[in-house]
Amino acid sequence: MMLLAGLTAVSTMSIAQIKMESNGDVIVGEHWGSSPSLEFDVRGQMFVSHVPRNGVSGWNYVGCYFENHSYTFGGSTVYRPILKPQWGNNFWLGNASSPFWRVYANEMYATAFNITSDARLKENFVPIETSLDRILKLKPYYFDYKFKPTEQMDDAMKQEIPASYKDHAGFKAQDLLEDFPKLVKYDENEDRYSLDYIGLIPEMVTAMKEQNQTIEELKQELEMVKGNCCSNTSPNPLQNDGKSSGGASDMLDASKLEQNQPNPFHQETTIKYYLAEQTNQATMYIYDMNGKQIESFNLREKRNQSLTIQKNKLQAGMYYYSLIVDGKEIATKKMILTE
Repeated sequence: MMLLAGLTAVSTMSIAQIKMESNGDVIVGEHWGSSPSLEFDVRGQMFVSHVPRNGVSGWNYVGCYFENHSYTFGGSTVYRPILKPQWGNNFWLGNASSPFWRVYANEMYATAFNITSDARLKENFVPIETSLDRILKLKPYYFDYKFKPTEQMDDAMKQEIPASYKDHAGFKAQDLLEDFPKLVKYDENEDRYSLDYIGLIPEMVTAMKEQNQTIEELKQELEMVKGNCCSNTSPNPLQNDGKSSGGASDMLDASKLEQNQPNPFHQETTIKYYLAEQTNQATMYIYDMNGKQIESFNLREKRNQSLTIQKNKLQAGMYYYSLIVDGKEIATKKMILTE
């Protein structure tokens, strides 16, 4: 009775903090700029607003509230409760010193995601030195998440959620347990595996560095091959495409190399060439696209001749062949082997 009397008494104040409406609704606090019908407006210890309200809209009147949000889906109006910040969108969920421990969600949209990476907050650093072999073993998939509707879901939700569960790309967490165990998380309570996709980035960077080192080594080897072609009898397959290297004598200019036929070829192809009578030594070299010598053939017969190249152990791809006469490159041409 005393509480009821107190509530009735304060309801007569011009600006009531606690009052009871005629329909029995109890109002705690006064909503600025409107006449509340049913409201529990709390400040202070519950931190609904971070500064005392001063009756002026704007950044000084900031907090959060629930709203019965409506939107159209499938031609019908759908209502969902939504937690929204008030004016200015100036609202935080936790901070660096008091973060939320765990957040579960089906979909998240944001302008940016920042992962704490301050070196001062870390320890036990171990460099990642080899990743390429493990990265190459990954098996990416397109997939759909399984959906099990519940009785609490309305018809619109039963359509919306399955739509968001479809057409994803990623990995199976169990596939990474052996090679990337630090990136796979297991929730014992839910019996569920999760994958730290962000953690794959440093692994991929390490793999790229390994690949780059291999590329640089191959470049050095190729430069050595190119250097040898000019001082010895090894050709430079990447320098010319069917053109004479220039600077040869009249005797060398008389020697010629023709395009292989057929080109592309499947089982075998024929290379026609002409060797001048003055030729002392001639060799045909076959190189792959990286400049690695695959085969070489000593040519002894002069004038119009031909050489048949068999598929043998060659894999489908593009190759170079060069004619070297008395230490000089006559020409280099391309040939293509198909499956």
